[in-house]
Amino acid sequence: MFPVWGGGYIQNVEMSTSNPDVWYAYVDVCGPYRSDDAGLNWRPLHQAYSMSDRGRGMNPRSLSIDPRDPDSIVYAVGNNWRQSGYLFVSRDGGKTIRPTARDVHFYGNGARRTAGILLDRSPFDPDQLVAAPDSDGILLSADNGETWKNVGLQRHFFTDVRYDLGTRGRLFACAPACPAVRSADGKPREAGLYRSDDGGQTWRRLQEESPLELCQTRGQGRPLLAHFGGGDLRLSADGGETWTPYAQGLPQPGDAYLTAGRFQAIGAGSDFFVAADTAGNIYRRGLGEASWSRVVPERLTNRDPQMETHLMPSRKFAKAATTIKVDPRDDRHWLLTDWYAIWETQDAGASWHTAIRNICPLISFTVAADPFNGDNLIYGAADLVFFVSRDGGKSFSHDERTYAGKLGGATSIAFSSATRGAVFLCGGKSGSVTILRSTDGMTTWSVPQLKGLPRLAAGQCAVYTLAEQPGRERLFACVSGTVEPGKGGVYVSSDLGDSWTWFGMGLPADMSYAKSEWDSAINPQIAVGPDGGAVTFNRRTKQLYFLADRERGVWEPSSLRFTSWAQPVIAADPSVPGHFLAACANGEFAESVDGGRTFRLRDDVPERIESISFDAHTPGWLVLGCNGVLRLSRDGGKTFEALTDVMGLPTGHSTRTVIDRRRLFLITGASGVFQRRLD
Repeated sequence: MFPVWGGGYIQNVEMSTSNPDVWYAYVDVCGPYRSDDAGLNWRPLHQAYSMSDRGRGMNPRSLSIDPRDPDSIVYAVGNNWRQSGYLFVSRDGGKTIRPTARDVHFYGNGARRTAGILLDRSPFDPDQLVAAPDSDGILLSADNGETWKNVGLQRHFFTDVRYDLGTRGRLFACAPACPAVRSADGKPREAGLYRSDDGGQTWRRLQEESPLELCQTRGQGRPLLAHFGGGDLRLSADGGETWTPYAQGLPQPGDAYLTAGRFQAIGAGSDFFVAADTAGNIYRRGLGEASWSRVVPERLTNRDPQMETHLMPSRKFAKAATTIKVDPRDDRHWLLTDWYAIWETQDAGASWHTAIRNICPLISFTVAADPFNGDNLIYGAADLVFFVSRDGGKSFSHDERTYAGKLGGATSIAFSSATRGAVFLCGGKSGSVTILRSTDGMTTWSVPQLKGLPRLAAGQCAVYTLAEQPGRERLFACVSGTVEPGKGGVYVSSDLGDSWTWFGMGLPADMSYAKSEWDSAINPQIAVGPDGGAVTFNRRTKQLYFLADRERGVWEPSSLRFTSWAQPVIAADPSVPGHFLAACANGEFAESVDGGRTFRLRDDVPERIESISFDAHTPGWLVLGCNGVLRLSRDGGKTFEALTDVMGLPTGHSTRTVIDRRRLFLITGASGVFQRRLD
């Protein structure tokens, strides 16, 4: 795995009470992880997903460990883009998983994912569990998650559900007011703070105003602390019947999201509470104390130096903190999760260290290698843009200050094979869409002059695919928007990106090039061969086009139009002029040997193909990323063999590949990049 830890929203860490060395963590953009050495090292569990489950399974929202068995877990997954999720169980520590409830709505990467938990286990009977999805109603299990019973309270957007630690049969459920626009189906939700006193069978609304999250001390009357948004913290000593202000000593929150005094992480020890605001400040308040006092860290340590290189956690410690947890066995042992990492303290907050080795919750877009030096790699990802390696992926550097505000995620990388040291990136989001260039071997970066290109902006005219013509200083770009000069279409540059010529004659006005990084932009939308021949496609019609006039930029329809709804995948053979491969998600696979003018369908690859990659330095070698398997060809695509020994690579949840110098890079959707050699 590329050593790029952190980067996603670490939502929570659960510690086993029967084996203190076993921890589980989950992140908003990837499935759960497990540690068997108390957070020193982690391994992903989501390779256990079937291909059909991998989409919804990648967004966990809550997880519960059986206190009798650290290998027995139940967890909830789903996101608001796919409209439904699952409740999974595993009895072997995540090696295998089974869905026990389907089509339930948990938003692991959706609205309010930072608030509370939506799955809890009774402290009196470990077989009793409660789950609170959005709109579906409260779910109860009496058999450790194997079966579930719906007890009502539909049409609520729950943010937290808890068993009372001191009163058998008592539960709380939080459903704050939710504007319809924030719910997945756009419909209004009811609101309220609810309590059950009969194990969840019936519920009573205590009040219409509901907190986002609750926590409870383990001693001294077990009072409840709740945050109602912003800096509004309140205390209840009567089981949620009444609430009193409890924010004395805390700063007033500002209007920004990352601001002192705005809280979304609260926790409780035996006789005290802790809270972390989104600016990275931590506070403690003992029961009976008149106000909160700030806990100022004296030392921050990175167990892995890569964390400092990539994400600068010393400057971002506890930013947008989502959980702060006190170990029930040790009041001085706390865990904190935030936008970037897991942090651990064993001295009540005086010193903290990272605990995130091998957790890489980055949405990965692409990997590219320098044609002049294979040790030089660029890894493109969402949000954090890109990482640079000069030792073949053993270590990476990352300096977001060099391109702050210019690019929001690198979806495409094009090294020049004609000019040593020249490389280009494109991508972005939220308006920060552009092309970056380095001409000194990835040392410094700048935006080229971009003369002739339209004004680039996400959702309008945007560029998410670059392609270089092998052996020539010629760069192609696919620009979204209406295809006409000065707007959308294909553009070509021959001077390192400073000036561009429109190259879109013959393409339909609605070419459907990607307008955002999530708009299928991670798959290349144009493929260019060594003789300047090129193939592109209309994502809406699935019609392929070939470059009929390579000097004037005139395109004509190819013989191939795919029938599937999914975006096609295309690739050009860098060693054989005119040789192109194309595939679509319904299983169609086609080949052209005349520059894309005509394609013939092939039926020798039984799986659906999700990526095609030629090895520019090993003629004849290419890899197909297929549904659940990788296939290698050593003869230019005439025959393929299945790579049965993939050394643990998680092909179960990703088959997007890049091959370079017989090195295979497996690009996962939310778990970083894995690599291995094929010789």
